[in-house]
Amino acid sequence: MIVAFAFGSSVFVRAQETVNSVEHEINGYTREPGGYQKIISDYQRIPDTQKRMIEKYMGILTEYQSTPSNDERPLKDHEHTRPDSQRAEVYYEEEGESSTGNDQDTLKNAINPLVVDSAMTLGEALDGLEPGCPEDIRAHQTLVDVLYYSPDGLIHKGQIVMDRRLAGDLRRVFQVALEEKFPLVSVIPISQFGWDDHESMAQNNTSGFNYRAVTGSKTLSNHAYGFAIDMNPLFNPYIKDDVTLPADAVYDPEQAGTLTADHVIVRTFLQLGWEWGGHWQSLKDYQHFEKVPEE
Repeated sequence: MIVAFAFGSSVFVRAQETVNSVEHEINGYTREPGGYQKIISDYQRIPDTQKRMIEKYMGILTEYQSTPSNDERPLKDHEHTRPDSQRAEVYYEEEGESSTGNDQDTLKNAINPLVVDSAMTLGEALDGLEPGCPEDIRAHQTLVDVLYYSPDGLIHKGQIVMDRRLAGDLRRVFQVALEEKFPLVSVIPISQFGWDDHESMAQNNTSGFNYRAVTGSKTLSNHAYGFAIDMNPLFNPYIKDDVTLPADAVYDPEQAGTLTADHVIVRTFLQLGWEWGGHWQSLKDYQHFEKVPEE
């Protein structure tokens, strides 16, 4: 898990000037295989007033997510190439309107931790893919960067592999989810779970593309084409007769992060032409949304 700082202000071009004044929030850095990991050891030291700034600057985060090209240019998380004194990242440089007043104070007060759960390349996200997956299916996949509200009260950055023709729909759904503070526990490509759907579900992980068959069948699932997404599976299980997946899941409509027929997330998917497994008659797959894109 990578932790970075996001600066919620319209004067992003000047944000680097404030980095030294907030370095006491950062306890240390350590190298891990595969990249540079920043550690902030104690979130509790961040004042509640700063945490509440997340809501004030939600529009900036969702504006980024709704930009069409963002699945092709991941959020900047490689600031380890900068000097130590400039290692707090500016995620939204030179965007938004000019502000007035004391820009330095604005930036200092707006600092909130952005937790980066996934920062892979598409190649890394597809690593270990079933060799039998046809090349034309693989070639249609893209890596979509998303921002989402987590049960820990912080904004997280995750990634989903999906057919590129559906990337715009996903950005729209995650924009709505962020605005509504719909809590998502984990959004990490399923390759990080060994392409094991059961393991991903057990971790309450939201995922998309996975070259696999439909549960209880030999027919390829729409996940195998990148045409489907499962959201918060531990809160929104697959239920058929006496089978519930994940096995210890309970469907409780009152639980935050649970999808219901009148939920804004479900309504948004439906408006975009997706089908929801919660509407199926022979079984219920509350976590599941799918859409076959037009050619």
